[in-house]
Amino acid sequence: MQDSDILKIIGFHQKIHPGFSALDAYKLIYQRHRGTGHLILDIDSSRKHLLDELEHITPDNSVMLIEPLREDFEVVRVNLVPFKARGLDPEMLLGSFIESSEPSEGALDSFTDEWMNLIWMVKNGLVNLNLDDMEKVNQIVLDNDYPPMHHSEKYTKMNNPSYRISRYGPLITTLPEIECDIKKFKF
Repeated sequence: MQDSDILKIIGFHQKIHPGFSALDAYKLIYQRHRGTGHLILDIDSSRKHLLDELEHITPDNSVMLIEPLREDFEVVRVNLVPFKARGLDPEMLLGSFIESSEPSEGALDSFTDEWMNLIWMVKNGLVNLNLDDMEKVNQIVLDNDYPPMHHSEKYTKMNNPSYRISRYGPLITTLPEIECDIKKFKF
């Protein structure tokens, strides 16, 4: 991963998500590299959770369906609000989410390298995130061996995140109608 990729992705998420903080940057990097396998206990509970979440959100097609976590779109967030508005098939998203859940080989090393590099970039003024917050988050993650974490309270309150993570290949295979969203995307 190149520095320009993470700089572009962090900048993009800061622009579209008010309240984006150090904790949200950590979560983004975690999802880029380590996937969401920690969320999948079994397929039936994952299905139930997805269907319950879809049932309780208000559909809105004005929200961006796909948010890249990498500049090459290899890993994306699929927002459930427009997903529901378009009437897309939850079973297809579930399949893509499950297939994408396992981290690739070397994911922990690439994740920790990118996280430490982001801290360095914040210290050197290349990324506009609060350095004290970065150091607090870093201490928590070091003390807990780089755990999955939730979005910050402020981010959650301001953005009400509701999405699933997917890799590009499984997503396009199961939901090919999403490809047009990726092709028209501009940073």
